[in-house]
Amino acid sequence: MREQKFYGNLITGSADFLPILYDVLDKYGIHDFEPGLEALAEIAGAEEKIDLAEVRQEIANHIWNTPEIFGTAPALIIKIFNKKEENNLEFEELESIPDPTLREQVHGLLLLVTKVIEPQYLAIQGVIEGLADHLFEYLLTGEAQELPEAWIGVADKITMYGQDVVMAMANRAADPREVSKKFMGKFEETFGTRRSMITRSHARNTDYIRMWMSGRKLKDIVDVYIERHPSEFPRDIDTQEYKAARKHKLNDMKIMLGRAEKRLVEIWGTGTKND
Repeated sequence: MREQKFYGNLITGSADFLPILYDVLDKYGIHDFEPGLEALAEIAGAEEKIDLAEVRQEIANHIWNTPEIFGTAPALIIKIFNKKEENNLEFEELESIPDPTLREQVHGLLLLVTKVIEPQYLAIQGVIEGLADHLFEYLLTGEAQELPEAWIGVADKITMYGQDVVMAMANRAADPREVSKKFMGKFEETFGTRRSMITRSHARNTDYIRMWMSGRKLKDIVDVYIERHPSEFPRDIDTQEYKAARKHKLNDMKIMLGRAEKRLVEIWGTGTKND
């Protein structure tokens, strides 16, 4: 994706990250070195004091110590989980709550929130470590690599409540057409190219399908239909015309409900609960 290459190059010279590289170089006494024009690998062999693994970790540490470059919310998440790693989730801000019972309740709520936002923290962690790798590679070779695909726009399959779900995510740098193609590809890979779809007839008859699923008898469902659409039936319920029209609707309704149930089985693997 061209966006990966474009932003992968620009990010190395951004005001947020280029100073980090110069700070790391200064720590090792490397001056008059121009990232992007020179390669650290070319001088690392001559400088025995340069531990490349340590250089990479220094870059990561700098990024971790300046979480505000990612915005207020990610910075707060990083702060919370730094406390967690230090076994210090006491949230000193809670000391301003005078009622000890309320303070304990809020503390418990914050611990719960911490669990809820943990996936976000893991995502941020992946970005920070990925950035460290990206900047280190740039410093080492003088060439910027492409950014990971997932940082721009991605479509993938996840499991949610025991069901396969295909999700697409993109930021403003992504090409929505490319992300759409990825989504369709992953969707077909997961669920197949031939899909059972909900039709207009299903949508129009949702109430009757729901009644059927809840155990209502077919004849009762048809009676509801007749009440809602009296103009479709003769007024005199004792005539042969009315009985024929009602019988015809019973047959149509049975066919429609049967098809709807089959469609639900195809989509979800389960149908109605009506025997």
